[in-house]
Amino acid sequence: MNLFRIKIVIASLCLALLTSGCITTVTTPSYARSGDLVQVGLGGIKRNSTGKSLIAGDIAATITDSNSVVHNVQVAGLFRAYPDHTSWYARDSLDRQDTFFGNVEPYDGMWWATLELSDPVGNPLPLATGAAVISIASAELIETGWGSEGTLSSFPIEIIAGTTLPTNAEEQQYTAYRHRRSIVISPDDLTGVTEVGGFQVAITYNNAAVDTGGGAAVVYPRVVPYSHDPNITLIQSTVDNGDGTQTLTAMATNPNGFVPNADVGGAWSVGKSTFADLQFAVIVTDTTDLAPGWESNYWIELVDSYYIDLSGDQIASLDPVLSQSF
Repeated sequence: MNLFRIKIVIASLCLALLTSGCITTVTTPSYARSGDLVQVGLGGIKRNSTGKSLIAGDIAATITDSNSVVHNVQVAGLFRAYPDHTSWYARDSLDRQDTFFGNVEPYDGMWWATLELSDPVGNPLPLATGAAVISIASAELIETGWGSEGTLSSFPIEIIAGTTLPTNAEEQQYTAYRHRRSIVISPDDLTGVTEVGGFQVAITYNNAAVDTGGGAAVVYPRVVPYSHDPNITLIQSTVDNGDGTQTLTAMATNPNGFVPNADVGGAWSVGKSTFADLQFAVIVTDTTDLAPGWESNYWIELVDSYYIDLSGDQIASLDPVLSQSF
């Protein structure tokens, strides 16, 4: 990797730590050549998106060069980044009355997009050197207009002379951070629910669905939280049913509860989670990669799957459901 590429990687990692939660005001790095990879921060995972797991197809990107020519930009992928739990950002966002961080969702992270300044077949765009602007459009993103937050329609960048093409190794640096297709566990309808204590879900799956073939190691389904909230406790175990199926049972709780939102003056207080934290993923390895019809291989055992309130009693109006992340 050349020095210019190394600077891109270092700058991307540093900015991810510094600006999680808000739309960034510039690209990372702030200068690039035609064909380069650059990063833009799309805002908070909870705060600036509709809550779904974003993929490249959910956003469109363009760049307007110094000659006012508009070019389509390739979206190489998206990934999540989170601040350290001991950071100033993480600590002060817990105070919902804080005049600055109190407007940021507690335990929130940030969506980042990796953009390639190339055409669809990988050729560097014919960009004029000088000041340019990258614009992002997506129905899945929300601009709050809060504070010094940037805008999705205007990420300034300086285009310098020269062209380049990303290598496979460089692209894989970002590919490794992207979320993979997964099964999503979420509540079916939270209408009228004011607080949730946790849930239990039992998912039965066909052994054949996780048989990779070719001798590759089998990664059996595991439940993982989408949330970065450290107050959530998750335990799980799997039993073989002896009939070609296995059942994964997972329990997730927050003894302080999950509440509707984390707005300033709202019901949230330190130690609680939000309803946005009730989405969990089931990571799987299978030969179909959750292709259409995956529901025949994974299903919920309804009798053993339910949400509970803070007293441990079942919430009759609420059931877990399975869907695909994308």
